[in-house]
Amino acid sequence: DVEMLFLAGLQRVEYVFVYPETNDIVLAGPAEGWVVREGDVVGTDSGAAVLRLDDLLDALQSARAAAEGDGITCSIDPTERGMQRLQRMLKSRNLTWNEATIRAMEQQLGDQDITLTGIRPASHFAHVMVTADYIMKRLAMDLEPSPVDGLPSYMDMLQQGSGRHARMTSPRWWLAPQYEQVSSSEDGLAWRLSGPGVQALSEHGYLDARGEVVRVGKPSPLAKKWADNFTQQFTAVSRKMPVFSQLLGCLDLAVVAALIAKEDLRGQADCPLSLLTDGGKLRGEDFPTPKRVASQASLARTRKGLVVSVSGGVDLDSW
Repeated sequence: DVEMLFLAGLQRVEYVFVYPETNDIVLAGPAEGWVVREGDVVGTDSGAAVLRLDDLLDALQSARAAAEGDGITCSIDPTERGMQRLQRMLKSRNLTWNEATIRAMEQQLGDQDITLTGIRPASHFAHVMVTADYIMKRLAMDLEPSPVDGLPSYMDMLQQGSGRHARMTSPRWWLAPQYEQVSSSEDGLAWRLSGPGVQALSEHGYLDARGEVVRVGKPSPLAKKWADNFTQQFTAVSRKMPVFSQLLGCLDLAVVAALIAKEDLRGQADCPLSLLTDGGKLRGEDFPTPKRVASQASLARTRKGLVVSVSGGVDLDSW
């Protein structure tokens, strides 16, 4: 029923309680009634997204995969061939920096690949990761208007700065979990998740002569400043763009699934949860998650024309 589909209005998971005497595992946190606004199911008063049974199922069913390989990740990246075509274009001495050039750059780059690991690609969980990553990049590149005051785009920050910048840079931003700690009672039957849950991170890169993006690892001060600001503004942004609070809920559920698996809470509660954990028995609805997306570029006018190509994603290290 509807109450089950939307987990009784739960918006965050702050506690996990194990009750061996009744064979229950209980997820607890803030909750409220919900409404549908522009296609999003959100809290009546707060506007925060409501957690979904779909996402809980996929978190539980991917818990083991999240501990292996790359874990649960989403990344949107230009192809090697597209970057090489772009590099050849940038070598032209007759290049004039204007909007027509930007559109031509997008055409040379072509579609960017969307890569997902550790999660069912057609799941709502994956759909949220890709959407949140895509919108974050559009906010950074000034392709999407900021929904809140105090969050200028990275491109605006470049134009306002006075430092020298490379002609072609590629800062990478991605979203990752940020929990202060996961603590437990002495008997291991009560657990608490503390902290904001999500943060934006950054590293710097540039386009070399072969058309490849070289990752420096250390972020540029300006790209880090934008990431830190996005982290600080995350709650306010998520109220205006519920996909970000949906992502936060997915992070909570992934960490809870890792906790249940790692600490064998099912065994402690004598609660197998096979209906929820066996993907062959029950799984969430399929969602149209894209496999590629058209490239978009922005031009910031500083001391030099500066074109920024953005890649990155979501790195959900739940374990």
